[in-house]
Amino acid sequence: MLNVRYPGASDRLCSVNVKHSSRGFTVIELVAVLVLIGVLAVTTYSRWFSSGSFESSATVADITSAARLAQRIAISKPANTITLEVNNVAGTWEMAVMEDDGGAVSTLFQIDNDSGNAITVTGVTGPVTLSAANDLVINYDALGNLDDIVVGGSSLGASVGAAISVSSGSSKTMCISPVGFAHAGTCV
Repeated sequence: MLNVRYPGASDRLCSVNVKHSSRGFTVIELVAVLVLIGVLAVTTYSRWFSSGSFESSATVADITSAARLAQRIAISKPANTITLEVNNVAGTWEMAVMEDDGGAVSTLFQIDNDSGNAITVTGVTGPVTLSAANDLVINYDALGNLDDIVVGGSSLGASVGAAISVSSGSSKTMCISPVGFAHAGTCV
């Protein structure tokens, strides 16, 4: 009970009933919050504690960017031979854009990827898994189209492009079309 004095109202003392609510959270509310935290923890657990999906995505992104660069250089330097090489050197994937101007071969760009991913290439024939003995060489013509796809010294042909699958826990795919365009996802 709260006593309030109103001035000017003949200074009477009025009583007002006031309820104070200090119950806190109900059990249902606490359980709902715990369930929500549990769902968030389960869905984000694999992203925080397993790097397999990130490694596959990063490797696909590295190969895609190197292939796009190789195509652009091939278009800008039509007199030179431009290749994209993907090699496994001591467990590290090396993606290099190479230029042959008829006299010397030079590396224009190189990405090193330390992931333990398995990379599989499918062209007209295949699939072929890349390794230290099986490297991937993609040759571009002056228009930026695929001229040839070579894995381990054997030509896979360039008429259907190259489907590349990268797997380490989860599998990610990319495609290099016969016209040389590289993109993440499956070949159509």
